[in-house]
Amino acid sequence: TAEGSRYQEANPEHLVSLLKTVKLGKVAGFASDKATDLSVYGLDNPRMTLTMSLLPKPGEEPRPPVTVFFSKGTDGSWYARQAGKPTVVMLDSAYMKDLLTDALAWKKKMLFSFSRFDLKEMHLERIGSGGPLILKFDRLDDSWTAAKDGKDETLNINPNRANRYLDELEKMEVSTWLPYTDATAHEALKNPVFRLKLILQVYKEAAPVQSQAGPSDITYYGRVNTSPNYFILNMDAVRLLGASLSEDN
Repeated sequence: TAEGSRYQEANPEHLVSLLKTVKLGKVAGFASDKATDLSVYGLDNPRMTLTMSLLPKPGEEPRPPVTVFFSKGTDGSWYARQAGKPTVVMLDSAYMKDLLTDALAWKKKMLFSFSRFDLKEMHLERIGSGGPLILKFDRLDDSWTAAKDGKDETLNINPNRANRYLDELEKMEVSTWLPYTDATAHEALKNPVFRLKLILQVYKEAAPVQSQAGPSDITYYGRVNTSPNYFILNMDAVRLLGASLSEDN
């Protein structure tokens, strides 16, 4: 997948879904086997293009890429045509849902990309409850030191809980990525309830917050400071972020 010119690992679930659709999906019908006016199907100016580079079978010559054009016709239906062929087929919405060009749909759901051995400090801050709990990690002996509001809290921290917390952060996934234009997430993040700061070789920050949707419909939004996009976390991830690392809890 790509954000601007920067490529990164794709969401494997979406990739598998697309490949299944392309290989096993059935067309809704054949619109024309010799189309001359592609504008009727919107294919004179396609909305989307899918190009696949195929590996040759053993002993075969290299195979040229296959390109398929997709668009909506004047009747609102989806149509497709393979480059170099006159046949136009009709597709239903279920087929098209996996052929998304939105980069966020392809973005891997892993929230962070870091190794615990790159961690220098971890700041856990409940907004309105004093300053952040600052934990420093010594990768040489897997030990932790902690401080809050200038007071040493090392003896009050359970190192096993801190290690588990870090383990879960390394593999934490978002429920959904949202574009930076999402107004609800933008508004919710004006009043965060929790802030997590990881100080690594590269600084990252995440700030999941509770939306103001009401007690029966709560959504937790966040954003990493290295990306303009927002995300949604499920309740398990939110509970993990708010978990106590103290010995007496």
